[in-house]
Amino acid sequence: MTKKIAFPAALALATGTAASPAAAADRYTFEGLAGIEYDGRIRVDELDIDQREGDFLALVETKARARVIDRQAGSLTLGYDFSQRSHFDFPDLNRQSHRFSADGRLQLGRAELGASYDFIHFRLGGDALVDIQGIEPKLTVPVAQRTRLTASYRYENWNFLDLDARDTDNHMIALSVAHQFSPATQLTARIRYEDVDAVEARFDLHGFQINAALSLPLRLIDRRDTARLEFEYRDRDYENITPSIGERRREDRSVITATSDLHLTDRFGLRTAIRYTDRNSNFPASNYEEIRASTGLVLRL
Repeated sequence: MTKKIAFPAALALATGTAASPAAAADRYTFEGLAGIEYDGRIRVDELDIDQREGDFLALVETKARARVIDRQAGSLTLGYDFSQRSHFDFPDLNRQSHRFSADGRLQLGRAELGASYDFIHFRLGGDALVDIQGIEPKLTVPVAQRTRLTASYRYENWNFLDLDARDTDNHMIALSVAHQFSPATQLTARIRYEDVDAVEARFDLHGFQINAALSLPLRLIDRRDTARLEFEYRDRDYENITPSIGERRREDRSVITATSDLHLTDRFGLRTAIRYTDRNSNFPASNYEEIRASTGLVLRL
C-alpha cells in the first residue's frame, strides 16, 4: 500500500510508542476493492452444494490494519477484513464474511517467534452459516541469504450455526520457505498436513497440501505494478464411509491463480485475477472444473 493515514497520537501514547508523524503513518493501512467476477461453476464447498452453472457477481472487499505496537523487539497488528460476493442470479448463495485478527511477532536474535489469532463469521444468503476461530504459533529462521524457513502449527474450530454434524476441530502442521530475489520478486513454497475431526464421523479426514507462489514486478503503468502466480495441490482422504456413495470419499484438487495489480494513481489501482480449479473425487458434488475471472478498482489509503 502506498498512501498511509497517520495513526491517532492517543494510541501511540497509550502503547508507549510515541513516534514521528512518518512513523505513525505506517501503523494504519486500508485497502478497498469494488469489482465484478464471473464464476463458471457456482458452488458452496462447505455444504457440498453445486449449481452446475455459472453466474456474474458483484464484489466488495475491504482490509484494514492497525499496528498498535511497533518496536524493534516485536510488533502487534490488529486487522479487520470484509468480503461481500453478490450473485446476479443466485441471491440465496450470496456470501459475506467478517474476519477479525491479531498478529504478534517477537524478535529472538535472528529468529522470529510469531502467533496469530483470527475469528471469521460467514453468512450465506443473508443467514449465519459458520464461525471459525483459529490460532497459529510459528517460528521463522534465516537459512541462507534472503531465504527464510517457517515452521507453524494451526488449530481451527468450525462451528456451523445450524449444522452441528459438520462442526470440526482442525489441526494443521506446515513448513514453508521464502526466498527474496529483489524487493518486488519473491518465491514461496509450503507443504502442510491436516487432520480434521468432525462431530459426524463421515466428515473426518486427513490430507496434505502443497502451495507455491511467485511474485514479480510488472511495470505496465507504474514501477510498483506487480504480478503473482500461484499453484495449489490438495489431497484428502475421508476416514469413514460416506453413505450416499457407499464408500470412503477421496479427492484431490489443483488450483492455478494469476493476479495483476496495476497502479493508476497513488491511491487507485486495477486488480485483475483468473483462477482455474480442477477437483477430482468419487463424491459427485466434489468432482468438477471451474474458472473464475474478476476485475476491480482498488483504493489504498
